[in-house]
Amino acid sequence: MGVLRSSILSGGLLLVLCCAAAADSDWQTVSLDNDPDFTIDVPSVVGKDYLPDASGRANGDLMEFQMGNKADGYLFCSLNRSALDTPAVRQGIIDELNATKGGDLCTPLEGASATKTLGSRTLTVNGQPAASCAMSFVAANAKPPGMVLSEAAVAGPGALYVVTCNVRDTTQAKAEADWRTGRAALAAHIHQSLRMPKAAR
Repeated sequence: MGVLRSSILSGGLLLVLCCAAAADSDWQTVSLDNDPDFTIDVPSVVGKDYLPDASGRANGDLMEFQMGNKADGYLFCSLNRSALDTPAVRQGIIDELNATKGGDLCTPLEGASATKTLGSRTLTVNGQPAASCAMSFVAANAKPPGMVLSEAAVAGPGALYVVTCNVRDTTQAKAEADWRTGRAALAAHIHQSLRMPKAAR
């Protein structure tokens, strides 16, 4: 899907917080793009470190954070917005999400091996049509190399919103275990918490 962009760190780690994944009750709701009606939940341990840098903003990123540690694995999440110029373009996105059930959202890093699909489905996010996917793989050029990538795409009013969460650990099996034992629920909370403005700016 050409309008989708995966925000994945291919090497190195940015803004590592020495905390385990937040419990479901440990959330803060933050406003985005200076719009009080445009909000999303992020783990409280992130504090104010959820705003993208200049290069991220130039690419349409509105939120990004990273948390975790070597023992528990790392989690990187971001929110990206792409304008949908006309109702027909939006309907085309909706039709594709429904037809593929999100199966084409997740794309592994170049050179990845042992790719495994962990599931995909259609859903709604605050009344807007959406789809999500998850896959695991080994990224030989990344540290750590074990990854689970999840994406949720929402065809909102005037824009496509993509929430990407990337779990990383020392092995693919450990990344999958991290995903099953809490990170999947955390990612689902984040994308289900998205409140979109009535029209994209």
